Parts: sequence; structure tokens; C-alpha cells
Amino acid sequence: MILYPPRVGVDMFLTEPGSLDTSWGGIKASAFHGVATLITEQGPYEVEGARWHLLSRIFSSAEEFKEDFEVEVLAQEYLDGDNVHRFLLWQFLRQAQKVFGAETYCGDTAVMAPPFFNSVFRGASQPWGTKKDVLSIINWTSLKEENKARLKPQLAYTGGWILLALSAGVKAPQGPPVPGASKLLTTWGKVYRTKHWWKKGTDQLAAYDTTASIYADPSMNNNGDSNSRSLE
Repeated sequence: MILYPPRVGVDMFLTEPGSLDTSWGGIKASAFHGVATLITEQGPYEVEGARWHLLSRIFSSAEEFKEDFEVEVLAQEYLDGDNVHRFLLWQFLRQAQKVFGAETYCGDTAVMAPPFFNSVFRGASQPWGTKKDVLSIINWTSLKEENKARLKPQLAYTGGWILLALSAGVKAPQGPPVPGASKLLTTWGKVYRTKHWWKKGTDQLAAYDTTASIYADPSMNNNGDSNSRSLE
């Protein structure tokens, strides 16, 4: 941990255990071995040090950071309490991004959203980046019902989107969440993360009796079908 690193490659070895004060925007925080411990009004959290660093940079200002962060935490707590919601594995999302060439991600909260997308949004919230007319990957089941209702009309009249949705039970039938969407692929197994992983700074895989289906807008039917084979 080097506060002011020189402009050359350096390896630093600590002979004594120590932590780095990473407090920001009114939230006390310390980082140790890649895990940041946060002290908030909702309680203590342990998150990945890289995630905490990202959060401390993406919001509007240090003065508004605490309020913005607490809004995202409360939204995430709501998802954690939803028995239907599942957290998709980042490796799966990363592969989908590469296969389809997506730049924008819709879904999740700032404490959960994959950092490798150029922009992330859900409903009226935009944790980072700006909305552009580019291909988007939409994590449908990570959205609240009001956000789904707001998004459905837009998807019905626009193209350039890939939608990820879940259904209970590997044999449970499910139609497309958006009329006209084409199902490209269905998968199951350990493509999920355990709940509350973001609080513990750990990344554990989980398998549920739930399928993950990939849908595309009708205009992508041919290209999407061939690309989706790379995810199998």
C-alpha cells in the first residue's frame, strides 16, 4: 500500500500487518488485504477494496457521496431481501459483453454492478457513465417492478439490447419478458453469486433451481443466435 507511488515499477512488502485509511465523503473506511471495512449508519460492511475505490470516484462529489452511497445500499438491501432475485456471475456477464459487444449495463446497484461496462443505469439512476445509443445488456431480474414498467415501452420500440431473465425451476416454461424478444440461450448451474457477497468482500458461487435465459430484440435475431453459441 503506497500513498504516493513513484513513477516506476515497485514491489512493496509489509513486515507488519497494517491497514490503509480510505475514508471518503463522511464514511469511515479502512482497507486491509484487498478488503475495505466501512462504518455506516446501516452498520459495518466489508466490500472489495477495488469496489470501494470505484464508488469513491464515480459519484458527483464528496459532499453528496454519503447520501448517494446510502441510497445505493438501501436499494441493494431491498434486492437482498427478494427471494426471487439472483446475482449473476461477473464472468458470465463479462462473456456476454464480449460476445455481443455491449458497452452499457442496465440493472443492479452501484455496490453490485460489474465495473467493466462503460456506463451503468437502472430506471432514473445512473451510477456511472452516460446513456448512449449503443448495445445494452439488461439484467431484467435485478430491476424493481416500477423500473421494468418504465423500460418495457422503450424496449418494444428500440433495438440493440440483450436481456437476461430468470425463471424458477429448470423445467419451468417462461415467455419473453418483452413482447417480440427472441430467446437465444438458456443455461443453469453455478452462474450465480451467493447473496450478501458484497458485504463480506468474498466471491462465492452458487447454483439454484433457476434457469438464466438470454433474449434479444427481434432485429438481432440472426446475429444474436450465432453469437450466443459462444456462451454455451
